[in-house]
Amino acid sequence: LGWAFQNGQGVPQNHSEAAKWYLKAANQGNSLAQINLGRLYEDGNGVVQDYLIAYVYYSLASASGDKHAPASRDRMARYLSAEQLTRAQAMAAEKHEAIQNRTEPEASLPSEARSISKADSVDRTGSGFFVHGGTHVVSNAHVVEGCSAVEVVVQGQRIQGTVQATDPSNDLALVKLATVGDAEAIFGTGTGARLGEEVAVVGFPLHGLLTSSPQMTTGVVSALAGMNDDSRLIQITAPIQPGNSGGPVIDRRGHVIGVAVGKLDSILVAKAVGTIPENVAFAVRSSIVSAFLSSQGIEATTSSSKSKLDTDEIGERARSYTVRVECWE
Repeated sequence: LGWAFQNGQGVPQNHSEAAKWYLKAANQGNSLAQINLGRLYEDGNGVVQDYLIAYVYYSLASASGDKHAPASRDRMARYLSAEQLTRAQAMAAEKHEAIQNRTEPEASLPSEARSISKADSVDRTGSGFFVHGGTHVVSNAHVVEGCSAVEVVVQGQRIQGTVQATDPSNDLALVKLATVGDAEAIFGTGTGARLGEEVAVVGFPLHGLLTSSPQMTTGVVSALAGMNDDSRLIQITAPIQPGNSGGPVIDRRGHVIGVAVGKLDSILVAKAVGTIPENVAFAVRSSIVSAFLSSQGIEATTSSSKSKLDTDEIGERARSYTVRVECWE
C-alpha cells in the first residue's frame, strides 16, 4: 500500500501517505518498507528531509537482511556529526530490539514529519510563494502562528511543510517543504516599490467561498510607508481580502516588491472617522523580506529586467509559484 501511494498506482500519488504505510510495515520488521522509508527521509519526499532518521531506517533494513541497505546507511553516516551518529545508532538499536520483541507500537512519524489526519481541521488559510528553487515558501507569521501542522497547496497538489522561522515584528514566516515546488518568485534588483507604479496581488482570498484557483487584483503603489509612517510597509490600492495574507505583490516587470499583509478595517475606521476607507491595503517591503531570507541562509533570486509584461503574463507566472497555505489545528 505504501508503494502504491508512493508511485501513484491505483491511488493518487501521495508521499505522506506512503510514509505512513511504510512506517506501519517497517515497525513489523519488513525490510523493504524500512529501506523505502529511509529513502523518503533521505530525499525529503512526503516527510521533512532528515539524514539521521534515514540512517535509522537504513540500519533497520540492514539488520533485516536487505543487501542494498548497508551502503545507504553508510552514505547517511557521512552527513552526520559524531554526536548525531551515536544518537542514530542508539535509536536504531532500540527500534530493532522493539521490533524483535514485537513491542514497537504503530506510532506516528517523528513529530517534525507529522502527517495530517481526518481528525484535524483547517483553522485558517493564507497565501504564500515559492523561493529558493521551490524548497521554501514565504508567508505571513500570523498565517502560521500556533499551527500544529502546515500544508501548502499549489495546482491541486498538497505539500507538507514545516515552519522554519518566523519574524513576528515584520509579520513574516518561512516554511520548509517536504517536496520541491516547480517554480520560484523573482525579486527585483532596483530600489523597490515606486510611488504610482502599477502592481498586482496574487493569492487565495476567501477560500471556500470564492474559486480555489489563484486570484489576482491590480492597483498602484499609493504610498511608500504604512500607517504612522511605518517604513517597513508600502501602501497599495489593489484590493485584498482575508486569505490574501502572505501572497506576493508584483510590479509590471514581474518582480516581487512586497508581501501582502493586511488592509484597514473598514468598519472600525468608519466608526472612528465617519467614512469608509477605500482601497487601502499594505504589504511588507521586498527589502525586509530579502533580509529575513538572508538571516536563514537563503538569498532571494533576483532579476534586473526592465521590460514590462502584460497583465495576463504576470498572472500566468505568478500562478506557478503562488500557493495556498493551510494552518491545521
